[in-house]
Amino acid sequence: MKILTTVLIICFGLFRLDAQNIAPDFTVTLTDGQTKSLYKDYLDKGKTVVLKLFFVDCPPCRAHAPLYQDLYEEWGQGIGPVEFFIYQPAHLI
Repeated sequence: MKILTTVLIICFGLFRLDAQNIAPDFTVTLTDGQTKSLYKDYLDKGKTVVLKLFFVDCPPCRAHAPLYQDLYEEWGQGIGPVEFFIYQPAHLI
């Protein structure tokens, strides 16, 4: 895990990502009708947010699942996982 963290830090350093940039707030509606806001429901509560975007039938996307499990185990309740699944069954198109 330390190697992965080091590699990510180096990659972010190469692209000169600014830590001061503020993420834009957004609200999403869940399948059960609830709405969640990035700031109100996660960041304002002191949680670290990991946005995970992937297609349901994508093998490489599913292969990342253990990495996110490791993050959750390391950060515990201090992490707010937000997952966006891209799935459009034929009957909905």
